[in-house]
Amino acid sequence: MGCSVSIVGGNHSGYGLLGDLVMEMEHHFHGVEADHASGCIRVEAGVKLQALAAKAAEAGLIVPLGTAPSVGIGLILQGGVGHLTRRLGLALDAVQSIQLVLAAGDVVTVDRESSDESKKDLFWALCGCGPNFGVVTSLELKAAQLQSFRATRHIFRLPTSTAEATTLLRDYMLRARSLTRDCCSDCCLYMADDLTEQDGMLMGIYDFNLGCDVPPMKTSAQLVLNRVDEGLDTVQLMAQEPYLCEQPAGVVQRGFLCSRFFACDAEISEAVVESLKEAPSRHCYFHFQHMGGAVADGSSAFLARDAEWSLVISAAWAEDEGDCSHWVKSVMEVLLPVALGCYATDLGPDDVDLARQTFGTHTSRLLRLKQKWDPGNMFRHGFPLSQLGQAP
Repeated sequence: MGCSVSIVGGNHSGYGLLGDLVMEMEHHFHGVEADHASGCIRVEAGVKLQALAAKAAEAGLIVPLGTAPSVGIGLILQGGVGHLTRRLGLALDAVQSIQLVLAAGDVVTVDRESSDESKKDLFWALCGCGPNFGVVTSLELKAAQLQSFRATRHIFRLPTSTAEATTLLRDYMLRARSLTRDCCSDCCLYMADDLTEQDGMLMGIYDFNLGCDVPPMKTSAQLVLNRVDEGLDTVQLMAQEPYLCEQPAGVVQRGFLCSRFFACDAEISEAVVESLKEAPSRHCYFHFQHMGGAVADGSSAFLARDAEWSLVISAAWAEDEGDCSHWVKSVMEVLLPVALGCYATDLGPDDVDLARQTFGTHTSRLLRLKQKWDPGNMFRHGFPLSQLGQAP
């Protein structure tokens, strides 16, 4: 196997520096061009999501993005779950064309409406599996007209009883899946920093909507905080992310996370509550990112189109605590039987079994395309696509 190449965009991946050749995109490809008249945005590979959202807003446009402001466009190529997902789809569903350098050194542009079946297949693979096929230098995105958001944040103290806490989490899930596409409802389940382990579980519910009527969360749980913010744009929303709001500042020194996708009827509430109670650190938490809606309308290498939630399982620990990453792995095993798969952004080169779950029925097609466009497996430091043809 010859020289390997890895790409650094937002530099969030722990595998970006593993290649024999490492390409830092931020220093060379960092332009954004947004055109209100055409509703198109051209973004280069070194741009971070916050800069992209800001440039789009200046032109009176919005695009569906993820929720971490410092992440690069590698997230777009693998999914991109955010507050516009239910209305406009995943971030990768906004991609209209992709310019990339292939393993053979050719520079090509592939697009959604290509009449060339070979390039159309490559475009399909790039939207969900992009880092495995080449060095993407730019994307063209389809944008929508800019609208303002209304964000509400409610924090509830959960009962100490596992059964009662499970019922309240299930109530959140039932309410969330009944909402229209103009609203998404995220949830964070975590331990309050100032309470004992026995009575310290909190549930934060975050509604983001584009002017629709949103029914209140009906619960007998104690309301700790109620906050409403009007007239927010997509840049301002990135500062209100649940994981940023609830994690105690300056406490956590290290972390490890992984996401799994779940359908609207997945019975996971009890397992989630029990797992958090058993977490080795009070800084571990769950984040339900609300999906559904327009996600089901798209078609690409991204498999989990029936997902209602991306459940982010996060282990975090203070400097004086031991590594808690094993907790994430144990929770993933518990939830495996009802999961639709993992998020490709969280996978590394050794996560073969998780990658099989992530691409499922798309695996054979992806392997054929991988053999065609990168037969030497030059781009192998993300999820291990080329290994999926081997026997488990």
